[in-house]
Amino acid sequence: MAPDLIINRTEDYQVESSESADYADTFKIVWTSECEYYCVFESTSKPNRMPYSKFDTIFAAIVSTNSEGYVFESLFLDKRPQGELILIEE
Repeated sequence: MAPDLIINRTEDYQVESSESADYADTFKIVWTSECEYYCVFESTSKPNRMPYSKFDTIFAAIVSTNSEGYVFESLFLDKRPQGELILIEE
């Protein structure tokens, strides 16, 4: 079963939340180009589950887009998570 991670993003902020895990994490978004940005951790509703501390930064790059969203690669510490974000209109 896929995780239920929901990302709500504005130009400057991103909130990642999960109903099943009952948390919400807030990041400041700093765009460096149309396809690259930094997510700077600001806060969480559940600190005991968080591998980040305030101001930890994740670098992300959009590597391809499609009609449903985009594929990204990221870098945080020694990890290189990859994934796909799908746009859901509300």
